[in-house]
Amino acid sequence: MVQLKTSVRAANDVALRRILEICCMHPSKYADNPELLTEFRSLLEQTCTFVNNWQDPEITPETFRLYGMRVPAVEATKEFVENVRRTVPPETLRVKESIDMEKNRYTHCDWTAASPTTIATLDKKVKEPSVLPLYPGLVVEFTINSKAFTQSQIGFLLRVPPQSEVDKGCKLEVWIPRTGVREIVFNPEWAEEDLIRMEFKMVFAFIVPQRIIYSGRHVQCYRLQYCIKPRFTSTIHAAMGETLRRVALQINNLSRDFKLWDKAQVIVALSRTKYGKDIIFVGDKNDTINSIVDLIKKASQWSEYMEHVLELVTVNSSDPQRRVLTQRSYPFRIIDQALPVCNSGYVYFLISTRQEYVYIGRTTNIRRRLRQHNQGLRPSTRSTPINLRPYGCAAFICGLDGNKALMCHIETKWQRKTHSLIDRGEMDWKTWARSGTDVINDLEEYNFAKDEVRLVLLFRD
Repeated sequence: MVQLKTSVRAANDVALRRILEICCMHPSKYADNPELLTEFRSLLEQTCTFVNNWQDPEITPETFRLYGMRVPAVEATKEFVENVRRTVPPETLRVKESIDMEKNRYTHCDWTAASPTTIATLDKKVKEPSVLPLYPGLVVEFTINSKAFTQSQIGFLLRVPPQSEVDKGCKLEVWIPRTGVREIVFNPEWAEEDLIRMEFKMVFAFIVPQRIIYSGRHVQCYRLQYCIKPRFTSTIHAAMGETLRRVALQINNLSRDFKLWDKAQVIVALSRTKYGKDIIFVGDKNDTINSIVDLIKKASQWSEYMEHVLELVTVNSSDPQRRVLTQRSYPFRIIDQALPVCNSGYVYFLISTRQEYVYIGRTTNIRRRLRQHNQGLRPSTRSTPINLRPYGCAAFICGLDGNKALMCHIETKWQRKTHSLIDRGEMDWKTWARSGTDVINDLEEYNFAKDEVRLVLLFRD
């Protein structure tokens, strides 16, 4: 595995690449090099776009809106509809309002128009919007699966039918790109022949079948609407992996609706576009930049551990020779970590929880074997003294691929290495466990491959 040092998506924007490079650094590097944050602030101010409010002309209907939480994302739907009504010519705009119905779930009464409370419940529980604006060039996302398309697949409207047909729920023509395309930049000059040549395919959006949703304990309801929604907003979490032409977002740590809480959210938000000028921040410029800087300086409980794991699994790490997974930076107690369950073969290092007695053995399933040692279920596990139970697994060697000869070799060498250390007066059991590294390093002398073999230490240094 190769660790990416720069953003591939921002390959043509040097400033944005540098912004992301600084943003992805471990928080400890900012304390060692304060000038990094000064450079980061300057690059944000010079590269990105800043506007005062969501009604700014820079935020067009095609601009994708990102939010940290779902609640403001839902509210943005209403703002989007109003924005479309202000900017799209009336002769090309169609609007489809959903049919929302409700009734008491314990009676046989007829369905009635949904109350505002029920409509709010439907807005939260279904993907289809209550008000759906339609116009040529609208990029949409499907909300259900069918034979012709899949949920979340994107497409666009080349033309729209008359309002009378929309009101009746007649099928809509939607053009979808080939599989894997996640970005559409609409060109008003496109014709059907152009779309077919670019491998687009026409499918039909229809009214979703009736699906019963429960609102509270006594009300059941449903919504009838086209199986599409405008692709203009989502949470930052849902936008992971997307390539977007333009995005707008508001970050303010003093606002509940626009507050982010994790550095990873900033990284995802800043890496959705190909150019920094296409990232639009809404609100006061200084407050926005200060909020972003405060976020990237935060370290989560997993920050140091993930740095440690990346150093271990990437070929371009600083120390490619030493590939030993330790619990030095693991954020939880070792008893909270599950042992592997696969049957690929292990050589394990047990230690008594009562005194410093260790046992080195081999098995195909380490979790099952530890349970057998603590219960004495097999003759091979009864060699561990009963009075020293329970035993814990302090370390194990994995990557053996079921090779019994290799397992036997490592078990014997690790046992001899431990006895040698004891004979020399080394009585620290952690040192005995770490000696497994020497056993792995000597494998090539005995014609064994050591590429995938590694030692896992389940204790803190």
